[in-house]
Amino acid sequence: CTYGCKTYSSQSGCSDVCTVCYDDNCHNRTAVSVPANASCSSYFSDCPNKCSAWTCNSGYKQSGNSCVCATTCTNSVSSKPANSTYVTSSCTACGVTTTINTDWKCNSGYNKSGNSCVCATTCKDTATVPANATAVKSNCTACGQTYSIITGFTCNSGYTKSGNECVAQCKIGDILYSDASCSSSKVSGKTAIGVVAYINGSTKLAVSLVEKSGPWDYVTSDVSCLTNYQSSSSALTDMNGSSNTQCILNDGNSRNSSAAYYCNTHKPTSSGTGRSGWYLPAAGELYIIAPNFSKINQGLKNAGKTQMGTSSDYWSSTENYTSYAWTVRPGTDSGQPTAASKSTPSGHYIRCFLSF
Repeated sequence: CTYGCKTYSSQSGCSDVCTVCYDDNCHNRTAVSVPANASCSSYFSDCPNKCSAWTCNSGYKQSGNSCVCATTCTNSVSSKPANSTYVTSSCTACGVTTTINTDWKCNSGYNKSGNSCVCATTCKDTATVPANATAVKSNCTACGQTYSIITGFTCNSGYTKSGNECVAQCKIGDILYSDASCSSSKVSGKTAIGVVAYINGSTKLAVSLVEKSGPWDYVTSDVSCLTNYQSSSSALTDMNGSSNTQCILNDGNSRNSSAAYYCNTHKPTSSGTGRSGWYLPAAGELYIIAPNFSKINQGLKNAGKTQMGTSSDYWSSTENYTSYAWTVRPGTDSGQPTAASKSTPSGHYIRCFLSF
């Protein structure tokens, strides 16, 4: 058998076929095994057809006698909280594209809070129900769950709303307090400011707890902005005590000694109902409380205050003419007004009114 330039006596030596003459060492060379994803990087110098070393192809790296992919497609996050969804992206490694988890986001209706997803909508009561009241409720849906929440309240029968409380509805003769509540007897811890004297729909009047005697005003000039009521019947049509009081005070003459000034500055409390707004009642307003006179006096008695005199004349803010104003005696059945000299110093009384 001829191998290259040599002649062998044994046929087994002729397994390799050479076309040129090489050193006999080539016959004894053993080629290395090239793994998958690799290429021969060099050959034996005396046997160029036999691989002596290999390297991994681009994108692969050597691991022992193998070539493994140099790029690893793995999930950036391995877990997510409840009510969330994975954020994914494509990753290509060694020609193979896979989907990996890169983050997570909260589902619709939820907000991220640290490592959790919490409901974006909060269903909770928006009002507190006080005593003597009934809750007003409505449905609230949050994250697929429907809840019944308290959104307000209505006062029970016999009670009326006062801020965030339900207080007993005022009745004629009740004591009126600075928190706008009423009671038939004095309540400890509350500030009494007056007694309810008249109620008709939304019109509610209270009388002050105190009174004093004195003139309408020592200044007897005509108050130009007041209407002069010439008859007692016409005087009873005047229901404008509040505006009359301001008219008198803005007259331009000094009115600091007037009954109107006394009522305008009456402040039985520093805050709440009654801190301001008191006025000298008009003749018609004094007249309409006459049927309630006994109830008013009982309320004043319950409050421990001075009662109105049965035969006392009370100044109104209704003018008769230049030096005269109308007085009313609500303690009598008739309660008809009488014109009196504005400067009368005694025998006439001032009791202030409040619209509440």
